[in-house]
Amino acid sequence: MFGFETDLQATNLHSVMNDHLMFAPPSGIPPSSFAQSSASIDWYGTLRGRIGWSMGQWLFYGTGGLAYGEVGLSSIFRADVTQTQLQTTSRRAGYVVGVGMDYLLRPNFSLGLSYQFVDLGRISATSNLANGADLFVNQAVSAHAQFQTVMASLSWHFAPMPSAGPWAGGYAGANVGGAWGNDANAAYKSQFAP
Repeated sequence: MFGFETDLQATNLHSVMNDHLMFAPPSGIPPSSFAQSSASIDWYGTLRGRIGWSMGQWLFYGTGGLAYGEVGLSSIFRADVTQTQLQTTSRRAGYVVGVGMDYLLRPNFSLGLSYQFVDLGRISATSNLANGADLFVNQAVSAHAQFQTVMASLSWHFAPMPSAGPWAGGYAGANVGGAWGNDANAAYKSQFAP
């Protein structure tokens, strides 16, 4: 069996990295600094092909195709009273692959369980600030918008006619599940003029 599928998901996939940077300073250098970076994905969608096989009321399949979504990145770095921050969002496109299975409860109603690996690529940004002539702070932040999902689904089938088979035709449904991944990375630097 083969077909095509599209979906749009709302998600709250955020990763946060906090650091308290401590120094053993010479005279005049601040003893501590603070840094926080976060990466977020609030929505994404896919347009995928499906190929699989059915065994009675069960359908097992593999899937893959285009993934797209909005990736956010924000960071703040403070050394003494000097602070630099950044915030950016970008609509990204990448790929999705996965596997799943559906179980036909009634002639036009099925339950499903699926796993997907989604990669929307990398996003990065930098910012810096000089405090007068003595202190310079800089940050370079990136995130790989790569995550995994496990979802349960309910689907209503619109078979063209009963003789076409239980998995023929179109369907509409809803998914619910969880996701993990989307890690942020950052490099921070503060420098005092001699």
